[in-house]
Amino acid sequence: LLHQLLGNVTSIEISRLLDQGTARNLFSPLISASWNNFDSVERTSFKSVAESMLRLSRIFHRIEILENYIDSRDSDGVDDYNSDSLLQIISDAIVEMENTFPEKFYKEMVEYRSIWMKKFNHAKRAGRWSEAYEACFRNPVEALRERNFQLLVQDMVDRGALSVLLDMCRSIGIAGEQPSEEVAVDLYEIASEVLLNCSKLRDVYDLRAASSDKANFSDYQGALYSLHVSQGQWRRAAQSLDFRYLHAERALRAKIGKVGINMQTTELRDGLVVEDLVLGSCGSANAIELVKDRDHRFLLSGEYGTTSFFDESCGETPNKLKRRLMNDQTLESSGAGDEEDRLQRFMTALQLQGRAVRSVGLRALFFDRSTDYYTARSAFLRDFDASRDDIAELFRNGYYQYGLLLAKECSKAFEERSGSTKPSGEDIFGNCISLLLEEHLVP
Repeated sequence: LLHQLLGNVTSIEISRLLDQGTARNLFSPLISASWNNFDSVERTSFKSVAESMLRLSRIFHRIEILENYIDSRDSDGVDDYNSDSLLQIISDAIVEMENTFPEKFYKEMVEYRSIWMKKFNHAKRAGRWSEAYEACFRNPVEALRERNFQLLVQDMVDRGALSVLLDMCRSIGIAGEQPSEEVAVDLYEIASEVLLNCSKLRDVYDLRAASSDKANFSDYQGALYSLHVSQGQWRRAAQSLDFRYLHAERALRAKIGKVGINMQTTELRDGLVVEDLVLGSCGSANAIELVKDRDHRFLLSGEYGTTSFFDESCGETPNKLKRRLMNDQTLESSGAGDEEDRLQRFMTALQLQGRAVRSVGLRALFFDRSTDYYTARSAFLRDFDASRDDIAELFRNGYYQYGLLLAKECSKAFEERSGSTKPSGEDIFGNCISLLLEEHLVP
C-alpha cells in the first residue's frame, strides 16, 4: 500500500518510515486494505500524510547519520561545524512537524517528544546554552522538562559557564508571547534548588586532598552564593555561606573517609576545611551587612529555604519571573539534633561578625607550624562561648591583634544578650587586656 501511495520509493525507505512510531500507528490498520477500496479523496489524504511522514523519516535518517559521525570523533573536543549542522537539521525537523500537522496531533507524536530531547542533549554537549534552554522549555513532557532544567544548570556549572547561567537567570523571561501560569518558569529558583542539592551530595574534601587535579570538582556552594548575589538577594547569599560554614564544620568533625590516607593528606584535607570555615563565616557576615533593612539582618544558622521571612527584596529582584514556591529545606547543623531549639541557632549580624573574627584568628593558629596541630584543629570545634580559651591561646602564640579583636567581639556579644559588658561586675575586654599585659607583654 505504501509503495502505491509513495510511488518510486525503495523498500529501505519504507522500512525506515515504518520504524517511526507515528507512521506505524497510522498505517498498520491499513495493512490488509486494498488501494481500490479508497475513493479519490481518501487516496489524496493518505498520500499527503504518507509523503509528510516520508520527509520526516528522511530528516531523522540524516540526523542519525550525523549523530553517529559526531559520536565517532574525539569526545574531548566540540565539533562546532557538525554540531551546528546537526542542530539546524533538528530544528528543520521540528518546523516540519509543526507546519505539517495540527498542534494537538504533533504534540502527541513520539517523534516530536524525542526530537526535543535530541536538541537538548546536542545543544548541551556543544555548549549552545540558549538553544539548550529553549529545548528544555519547549519539551512537551513536563517531567522531562523539569529534569532537563536541572541537568542544564548542573552542566553549565561543571563546564565553567556560571557567568552565562547568571546572565540567563537575570535576563531570560518566560518564553512564549502569551505565557500561562502552567508554563511559568523561574530559572533562578530552579538553579538555586539544583545547586543546593548538588552542594549536599558528598564531602569533597577527601577527594580534593587526594587528587592532583583540582579542576575536577565544581564549587556548587560558591556558584549558589554567586547566583544569589547576582539577584541582589543578600540574605539568601548569607544563608548559602552559612551552609558552607556548617558543611565544613561537619566535615571537620567527621572521620576521614578513605582508609590508609597518610598524615600529609590528612593535614591538607583539614586545611581545605579550615579555609572553607573562614570563607563561610566571613562571607556570611559580609553579606548580611548588605541587607538594606537593618531589622532583617539575621538568619537561622543551619536553615536554608527557597523563601525567607521578611525577605527585603521579595518581588523586587532583577528577575521579574513568578517565584515558584517549593518546600523549605532544612540543613541539620553539626552536632545538632532535630529537637534543637531554633532560637539557639538565631544569629544576628553581630554574632555572625564574631564568628568570622574568631575563625580568622583560629586559622592563623592552625597554619602556624610552631603551634600544636591538634590543638588548633580542636579549637574550631568549640562553641563561641568558649572563646576565652581561644583568646588565651592567641596571646600565648603572639597573635595579640587577633586576641584583642576576639575579646572585643565577646564583649559585644555579651552586651547584645544582656545589655551589659560586665557579667557580675567583670569587665570581659578589660580582663583580656590585663591578661595580655600581665602574662605576655610586661614580663
